[in-house]
Amino acid sequence: MDDTRGTNKSPLMSAFCAPWMTAPAHSESTRKHGVSRHIFLCATPSKPKCVADISDGATSWKFLKRRLSELRLDRTVLRTKADCLRVCTRGPIALVYPEGAMYHSCTPDVLEQIIQEHLVGGKIVQRFLVQEPRPLQKVPAD
Repeated sequence: MDDTRGTNKSPLMSAFCAPWMTAPAHSESTRKHGVSRHIFLCATPSKPKCVADISDGATSWKFLKRRLSELRLDRTVLRTKADCLRVCTRGPIALVYPEGAMYHSCTPDVLEQIIQEHLVGGKIVQRFLVQEPRPLQKVPAD
């Protein structure tokens, strides 16, 4: 088995950089249950490479949880705390599905913009994109 952890050849990084991306297999199912989006936040990396202070991600994670709850979005927007999204530049990094929008510099102030404009308003926040999202391809259910 080829172990690519710790390199930029990981399958996860390849998915971000490939000219195609696939939506999570559960996306249609979650929409049926009222879930509109899923945000992943690189919050507590075990080997931080993209932030000077590891507490930045933890602070952003606490903010994200609190704001989604305050705005009553915690039932329509799933959230996942990730160790590392392997982008390693201008973190913390957030990834929003189903659009595949990846954001950099996700401090609480930036997350507030992402919440208001993208998660609530449906408009990608261009200013903080790592790269333009690519069209997603549907993954067939087994």
